[in-house]
Amino acid sequence: MKGIKITIDSPDIIRWPETDFKVCVSICNTAEDRRGIFIKEISIQAGGVILGSTAVGRKLPSISEEYAVAQTLIEKPYYQKMKLWRFLNYSTCSFTFNIDLKAVKPDLCFEDSINLAAIVSVIKEGKEERLNVSREVVYSQSLQKLPGWVAGDPHVHTRFSDALPWCTVKRQALACKKAGFDWVIITDHDDLLDPVAYARERLQCRAAEKMFDIAVLLGEEVTTTGGDVLVYDAGCYISRWKGNSQKTGQELFDELRFSRGICFIAHPFRRDIFGDHRWKEWQVTGYTGLEILNGRCSELKALQAWDRLAWERGEEWRKIGEQRWVGIGGSDAHHLSGIGRKLTFVFTGGSTSHSSIIKALQSGYAVASNGPLVDFTVKGKHLGETVTLQQGERVFLVIRWPMGQKLDRLRVVMNGRTIHDLEVTPFENSTHSIKIHVTVQGPGFVRIEGMEGNRTAYTNPIFLELR
Repeated sequence: MKGIKITIDSPDIIRWPETDFKVCVSICNTAEDRRGIFIKEISIQAGGVILGSTAVGRKLPSISEEYAVAQTLIEKPYYQKMKLWRFLNYSTCSFTFNIDLKAVKPDLCFEDSINLAAIVSVIKEGKEERLNVSREVVYSQSLQKLPGWVAGDPHVHTRFSDALPWCTVKRQALACKKAGFDWVIITDHDDLLDPVAYARERLQCRAAEKMFDIAVLLGEEVTTTGGDVLVYDAGCYISRWKGNSQKTGQELFDELRFSRGICFIAHPFRRDIFGDHRWKEWQVTGYTGLEILNGRCSELKALQAWDRLAWERGEEWRKIGEQRWVGIGGSDAHHLSGIGRKLTFVFTGGSTSHSSIIKALQSGYAVASNGPLVDFTVKGKHLGETVTLQQGERVFLVIRWPMGQKLDRLRVVMNGRTIHDLEVTPFENSTHSIKIHVTVQGPGFVRIEGMEGNRTAYTNPIFLELR
């Protein structure tokens, strides 16, 4: 039916032992005329089984009516200040259903794909029609982790930002829990927040943390003239609006240098239908790292930039003691369906305290991934650390991965160049470890990529110095 948009939103991945989750269905009257529609009933089905239904009996105004209301409210100072007009959704209504995959398929197996269909009965101009939209949900095994490692998503949005209206802090945290995560950082856009909203969001993060037994940290995605920056552990709300001016990237990094905050350049090469979000001020210093994996763009250019910066500025770092750039991965989820695809593993000794997660992100004891985990050491040194060697010295890279996880390939990258690309044998998968000899050619860095099908783990580097 023309002028009606239906959206079904749910997590992409549900990981064992979880089987239940929430599905949100929204209906928007996008008609340009001012004629409303009448929503009669909504149901969720899978494999011919009705999983949930509700009789609505509600009239939905058109988006043109909502626009007229918004234009009236935005002229009032109170709404200008609080930006509440952004949250008007008169032309949209949403409904939530609790779904259990075992009700769809009692003999549920790992990697099963379930097709969920939302069927909506609407009446417009006296005519009734049944509209439907569907999406896939994958049931997967639990995230495999090495002892002491915890997994999470450092880039998630809620309705405090520009996410869908049902994406509350509580629901986003729950979706992360269902995806097998131990922690999540809420990073709403600074220009859509204000001090009051930020304080409310902090309280909601604390409540979600207690409710779902998952660490829920509060950060921000701050917009600068150079691009977007993920800010963590700043201790307070940071707004780009001060005297109606927008900070440069360097001004933000300098401000954070005198606080306890850390910061990562978000999606540095993202350009899509929503605009150009690429990072533009590469001459800046003082930031912690890059978001090399982002759920809304390709990682290839970000990985190339990460390697190039680590190699070209290595000597400069050694002279001034500058923090090396850390690579992380995040979903950038503005809805439930984005969560679970990109993540970051950090080594905290098993702790999920906020301080231990921030410390691991800052130090580079982390792995950006879209599924698997791989770790390695060089002469006892861990990710993010520096090992001192001799020119031409041959050393072992001791690589390991979790029990229950099988890797197909391993790639060793030294100073931005692949020096080993090998298949993992069944024996190595049975021991979950491998030793690889490398020859030190000079100062720089070495990192590992571990592939499992179309999923890859990217370790942070271990840095190499010469005696």
